Amino acid sequence: MPYDGLSVYHIAKELKKLTGTRIHKVYQPVKDELILFFSDKDKSMVQICANPSFSRISTTSNKYDNPMNPSGFCMLMRKYLIGAQLRDVYQKGFDRILVFSVENLDDAGRLIKMSLVCEIMGKHSNIILINDETGKIIDSIKHVSSTVSSYREVLPKRDYVSPPNDKLDPLDYDMSDCMDIISFNADKNISAAFMNTFSGISKQLARSILIDINEEDRTLRSVGGKNEVTELTEKFITSLKEKLNEEGGYLYYDEDGKVKEFSSVYYSIFDEYTHEKISSMNLATEKYFLSKSVKAHISERYEHIITKVASLLSREESKLAIRNRELSEAQDSEKYNIAGTLLLSNLHLMKKGETSVEVDNYYEEGMPKLRISLEPHLNPTQNANRYFKLYTKAKNAVIHLEKLIEESENEIYFLSSQLCYLKNASNASQAEEIIAELVKHGTIKVKNAKGIKKDIPSAPMRLMFGEYEILVGRNDRQNDRLTFKMARADDIWLHTKDIAGSHVILRTENGTAPDEALDAAAKLAAFYSKGRESGKTEVDYTFAKYVKKPAGAPAGKVIYTNQHTVYVGAVSPEEMGAVEIKQTEQK
Repeated sequence: MPYDGLSVYHIAKELKKLTGTRIHKVYQPVKDELILFFSDKDKSMVQICANPSFSRISTTSNKYDNPMNPSGFCMLMRKYLIGAQLRDVYQKGFDRILVFSVENLDDAGRLIKMSLVCEIMGKHSNIILINDETGKIIDSIKHVSSTVSSYREVLPKRDYVSPPNDKLDPLDYDMSDCMDIISFNADKNISAAFMNTFSGISKQLARSILIDINEEDRTLRSVGGKNEVTELTEKFITSLKEKLNEEGGYLYYDEDGKVKEFSSVYYSIFDEYTHEKISSMNLATEKYFLSKSVKAHISERYEHIITKVASLLSREESKLAIRNRELSEAQDSEKYNIAGTLLLSNLHLMKKGETSVEVDNYYEEGMPKLRISLEPHLNPTQNANRYFKLYTKAKNAVIHLEKLIEESENEIYFLSSQLCYLKNASNASQAEEIIAELVKHGTIKVKNAKGIKKDIPSAPMRLMFGEYEILVGRNDRQNDRLTFKMARADDIWLHTKDIAGSHVILRTENGTAPDEALDAAAKLAAFYSKGRESGKTEVDYTFAKYVKKPAGAPAGKVIYTNQHTVYVGAVSPEEMGAVEIKQTEQK
């Protein structure tokens, strides 16, 4: 994933078009991300993400939720940035640091110049607002104390210190300094030597440039002496500088159509992939990260609820196992009835104080001997009555346990379904609809229940796969609506076998659909299920007319007949080329 200095260079170059515009809104949808809304004619939004796995900067067209209770950091950013004019956007050196230079009026009406420094450096990524006049940090999205970093503290009112970097700027360096540094890498490959010498050079970029200049990635020592290394360095940097003038970006796909990499210019190292030219590097960045990061952000934002539901599910599964074991024991109650009857028939063989008696068991062929245990403090009749009481108790327990088991099974179905839907939610609105269902069910309590919409009108996801329409329910209410109100009798209904997941409907033409459409619908059923990450999954399908809801069954739970089963891997709509028709487009 080459989000390197060249990527940041092109991102900054494209963002310069926003210079002179003002910031009119600031969102912090998750703890390590900011969304800046600009006042240009395109109403541009810039996403700055400091998530260790998905750190990046790019414009975005995605819709983000504005949390009901913004963090203290978000409130401070709004105080300083809303109404601020963007004076410049630039890259610091050739490093993965991009700076938004802004100015705004403070509470006293004085002009204050600030820098929003975005350090896009994996696990060390950060978003830091600095007062340019004092050089002091106003605040940062991540605080770094001296106990974490001895080199620099990133805390309010501390002096801002750039991240440590002893590499050279490839666009502004002295060759003698370059030779001093590069000489320490003589036994490394050429690509590694350049990565260790110059800022912002990723392994993929270094290897791609070597391919472009027809240079084998051998050890630096094998290149020759100082003159040869100098000549090679100049060729490398010349090729790099030529790439600065290119426009747009690239996405790279594997043979299954999955996005594997992205870059600002064509990287020859990715020749094994199919590539797509994108109109801007910002768009290429957004497309690459969107499918990879949205799910992670949703899981992170609602991690505490996911953990709670998973814990309740595990507890309920343990209860069900215990109840099934107790039921198995209770169903063996006839042995108590037999023991009591045999004791009544053999009262003359027993005396009070005995611990057992051996009698003929005339309930079995050949009347084998059966030893029955006795309570020594009871007389023979009382011992017989004791077994009859155990028999009655066991019969009543069966009725009670069967009811409890049904309750446990329904609760497990509900919890596993909600957990599946929550993990598969693609945005906060979907997640909060599921949370509202959990609150309504009494599964969880939330502090800010007023912020959860109790009856959110929603519709199943509608996809077009070629000429065929596929509908996907994303929670229990949508599943019921989809299966029993929207589906036609001869539409094909699909669901993962024996595990939680979405109901999927494939619209047919008089009960028929091509195999490729059925295969796509089955793969979507696997994707929107608990089995998403488990390789291939069994998916049942039948006509919608064969799907019924048992009396008293919870939402989303059904029974079906006349089904067939296919074994497929999970594939997302984007990967299979299905196009989502947004709810606003539905009539």
